[in-house]
Amino acid sequence: MMIRQLFLLVQLLVVSVFSIDGKCGYDALPGGRIPTSRILNAETSQRCQWPWMVSVRRTGTKDMCAGVLVNEDKVLTTARCSAALQSLGGQFEVVIGEYNIEVEDEKDGLGKPTETIVPVTSMTQHPEYDGICISNDIAVVRLAKAVEYGECALPVCVTKTRGTDENCDEYIEECVMAGWGKYKAVGAERSPKLRWAYTEMLGPEVCSAIYRYGDNSTLPENIFCLDESKNKQTACLGDEGGMVLCNLKGTWVLKGLISLTSCGDSLPSLAVDIASSTINDFVSRN
Repeated sequence: MMIRQLFLLVQLLVVSVFSIDGKCGYDALPGGRIPTSRILNAETSQRCQWPWMVSVRRTGTKDMCAGVLVNEDKVLTTARCSAALQSLGGQFEVVIGEYNIEVEDEKDGLGKPTETIVPVTSMTQHPEYDGICISNDIAVVRLAKAVEYGECALPVCVTKTRGTDENCDEYIEECVMAGWGKYKAVGAERSPKLRWAYTEMLGPEVCSAIYRYGDNSTLPENIFCLDESKNKQTACLGDEGGMVLCNLKGTWVLKGLISLTSCGDSLPSLAVDIASSTINDFVSRN
């Protein structure tokens, strides 16, 4: 009976992850190997290590947000970051295969281009986004043309299982976060190269209790806390819109986007839960 229940649970978790064109959620490095190197105090990633990480920027400038490619013409980022970009005016574009935001037209060791710049046709924030309560912190970015998939351009798998689901947590082998934020506590600008670090998720009751006690805040249901205490590596300014990715039985799946960063403060960083109904419905409609 126990084996049958376990089998059914694994089946449920498998169908709770969806992909586009059968290619998603895995490392683009040779052999699809999982990274072994260890954002604040984090190390830089390898080029094309996370082929769904992109930058969303004001055309021709370095004003940018992190984002995640979810299909050939759709990118997700946070409403907070997209609102800041749109307040500056102008046109917008997405850099697919972004690695070093200080370098244009990046190439690999063989001289092959690794970046593709695609114009943005629309950037839509959740209609119930609240920047004070940090609820519904999600925006959908639509691209002017479909992205051609390759080693440095792949869509991430997206989980439909809530990030705080206890049954799901048993099957999560590891989680990582990534972004171009500050990587030193004092005197540092945002990292030019994409950085990543291991992280964990706090349960909803613990997360809510921490914010009630430390900030007298009530967190919305579509937000979860990152437990950054173990590795002393925290999300920081500039990481907003970056991925929170978990290895679910060998498949990398998107659990959330970095929303509010702690930069080593006493309160944990927050991420928007991609699988929550209010977020998932909005993403599906747009």
